[in-house]
Amino acid sequence: MRSINMRVAILAAAAVLLSGAAPAAAAGTAKQAGAGSVEAATKAKPADPTAYGRHAVATADYSLGDSAFAIPGFHTFGTDQVAPLELAGRVHYPRDLTKGRYPLVMFAHGLFSTCADRAASAEFDAATGVLYGPDAPEDEAEVARLEAIIERTGALLNQWPCAPGTPGIPSLRGYDYVARQLASHGFVVVSIGVNGVNIGDMGQDQDDARAKVANKHLKMWRDLVTSGRGALAGRLPAAFRGHVDLQRVGLVGHSRGGRGVMTQAADVNASSIPEGVRLGAVLGLEAVGYFRADDDPQWETPYLVTRIPSASIVGTCGYGSTDYFDHLRGRNQAPAHLWTIHGANHNFFNTQWSPESGQVQAVDDALPLPEPGKCGPEGALDRKLSEAQQRRVGAAYISAFFRRYLGGEKSLDPMLTGRTHPMAGITAVDVRSS
Repeated sequence: MRSINMRVAILAAAAVLLSGAAPAAAAGTAKQAGAGSVEAATKAKPADPTAYGRHAVATADYSLGDSAFAIPGFHTFGTDQVAPLELAGRVHYPRDLTKGRYPLVMFAHGLFSTCADRAASAEFDAATGVLYGPDAPEDEAEVARLEAIIERTGALLNQWPCAPGTPGIPSLRGYDYVARQLASHGFVVVSIGVNGVNIGDMGQDQDDARAKVANKHLKMWRDLVTSGRGALAGRLPAAFRGHVDLQRVGLVGHSRGGRGVMTQAADVNASSIPEGVRLGAVLGLEAVGYFRADDDPQWETPYLVTRIPSASIVGTCGYGSTDYFDHLRGRNQAPAHLWTIHGANHNFFNTQWSPESGQVQAVDDALPLPEPGKCGPEGALDRKLSEAQQRRVGAAYISAFFRRYLGGEKSLDPMLTGRTHPMAGITAVDVRSS
């Protein structure tokens, strides 16, 4: 990859490793078995963590534009130009907001292509397939030709804003399946777009930028909820005013978005959370490992969350990191969880990144499949989960986590701590808690 920039190289590697309709969930009110005691919970039929709650769900979208925000010092990758950043969100919420004040959960996606240029995608995939395939060319001229194609088409797929007539890839819609479920249980769920961040500086600068974009959204929500004013006024229903509990806010970040939300929630960044907002829980979904600065003896500090409940979900066929759990080293002052889903990969947690969506650059990125239907590390292969199976299990743990720590449903503790395994009919989930 002599001439290919780092960002395109990451996506090229993902392409070589080789709908998104939400799984159906049982409708109706989720009645928690044995809410009064663990003993009762073990005797009664466990609550179905995939079931929908009692609220009808509505959806709304907002966008202030593809270049609505900028962070001084955060540049488009490889340039000295300040990166243009979108402020866009998809909201799932209880249709009748007048019944109370609902916790807010914010999702942030990770690093993926930004522009749905199908012609460029076909060229990109063909060139990477040859250059890094089993019969890779050795002729230097041919290698250079293929690298030039990858560089050119990679730039078309990874720019922001996208070229006129080319739609952006709506990665923020990839979590609709779990957002609907949470909203049915009485949560306001916002998934934010970070395509602009994805074409910016890499490393810790990008993690910081992800946190700043998310905090900007929280500020806009605070203004809407407390006064009915601000940038979201007129873009979202006025009924949100007074009916979102900003003292119960949760964060979910997928892939590099996981690094972003852990940066946002880190102890050292507590003062950066907007005034009037209180974080109550944070979850890394197949979050990639920390950025490690070679000369920084405290490299984990910018990502260390000890004061609020935290969780990580990783798949045995993915490449998420257990850093965020392991490096607490008993220092956590609030519950911490790690759930390892056997047979789960990285991309299937986002429907837009998964093959069944038909989206540009969508790919099954399970770790190599040495045997049909199996994946995972050598010597520990698992049965590979389908898109629907993986999302059903992931949504169960995500929903249970926030229902417990933002909604107070203690009857979910046995599942979260591994005393019960309600998803065992689909796959094994290894549980560690601290």
